[in-house]
Amino acid sequence: MYGGEEVSAVVLDVGTSFVKAGWAGEDNPKALFTSCIGVGPNNQKEKTDAGEWTSGSVVVSDKTYYAGTNSLAVRRDAVEIAHPLKAGLISRWDEYEQLLNYTFRGALLINPSEHQVLLSEPTFNTKAIREKTTELLFEKYRVPALFLSKAAVLASFASGRSTSVVVDSGGAGTSVVSVFDGYALLKTLQRSQWGGDRITSELVTYAAKKNITLHPHYEISRKGQTISYKNQPNTTASYREYALHVLADDIKESTLKISDMPYVEEALANIAPVSYELPDGKMLDLGGDRYKLTEPLFNGKFLADGEFPVQQLVYRSIHLCDTDIRKDLYGGIVLTGGTSLIGGFAERLHKELSELSPYKPKVVPVAMPIERRVAPWIGGSILASLGSFQQMWMSKQEFDEYGKSIVERKCP
Repeated sequence: MYGGEEVSAVVLDVGTSFVKAGWAGEDNPKALFTSCIGVGPNNQKEKTDAGEWTSGSVVVSDKTYYAGTNSLAVRRDAVEIAHPLKAGLISRWDEYEQLLNYTFRGALLINPSEHQVLLSEPTFNTKAIREKTTELLFEKYRVPALFLSKAAVLASFASGRSTSVVVDSGGAGTSVVSVFDGYALLKTLQRSQWGGDRITSELVTYAAKKNITLHPHYEISRKGQTISYKNQPNTTASYREYALHVLADDIKESTLKISDMPYVEEALANIAPVSYELPDGKMLDLGGDRYKLTEPLFNGKFLADGEFPVQQLVYRSIHLCDTDIRKDLYGGIVLTGGTSLIGGFAERLHKELSELSPYKPKVVPVAMPIERRVAPWIGGSILASLGSFQQMWMSKQEFDEYGKSIVERKCP
């Protein structure tokens, strides 16, 4: 049991696309920024490992790291974009460490050794990653206490439920897991690669097929009404891909929708197009295709063998549970993640499940749409501020005494 002084706990939700960080007991995270990290050469004459973040950058030995949405919006020569997490799991530990470093010292402006940390984790996280994350936070950042909690459980808490089915559709894909009495039932976990990043990539491909070249903002030069394209040969391919992804994400969020019924091209052929003005002033018009690009989320005809649409993931997850709790699970289907914010997601899921389910399903988007994107963080904020939770912390002293084995005991 953690027995330190009363200090506000920090709640972290580090996802494939975004980091959400802030204080337990608050309504919203203090900081929300991209999970990507820029890695470039150290252009300073001296080498330092001071680790002090200045304007979104830090010099460590022979590298300069850049973090934060605003910092990465600035194009720099020879800067590569790294993704610390892949498909929801930590895959690049050096960059992940710098992401945490920026979160504590650059975004929250705190000394992590003075604050307990509640860290959300994907339901499908591995034992090895859990243990290495715990070791990093205790030994590198010297946090006094730590707790790892499944993101699905936290999202369920954010909706005011301890029993639910959590549909998390974010950048890395879509995952569904049933939560009963505050515990994620791991045997019910269902996953799909279809999520925000996949749809964004399909949108870029769609534009190319329409002979429309997407130019990131940094490539555009405006002088009055004259627009020209800059030649910047020292821009890395990974940075250009990142900048294009940011642009395509905005197009996706501004124009795409989900049809309330299975997509039929003829039925949507004459729908009025929606226009999006690109950074160079050209227009991208999307008619029925703005529904077609999202249809694989709910239509198995667009999926490869072995893949399932969202409603099937929910159905399969629930029916892996005992029959006596299935009705309760159908009565609380919680939506989280940025992809679930696409217009029509909740309505289509409800319609499809109504045709599959022997019970009347109730789809529950978490609070207001903007809060749906940060639902696990909100649940963590609620949990870490409860008086009854304080005995659940895994302390630094316990970790020093019992080693990595304490992780599974304290954070099952």
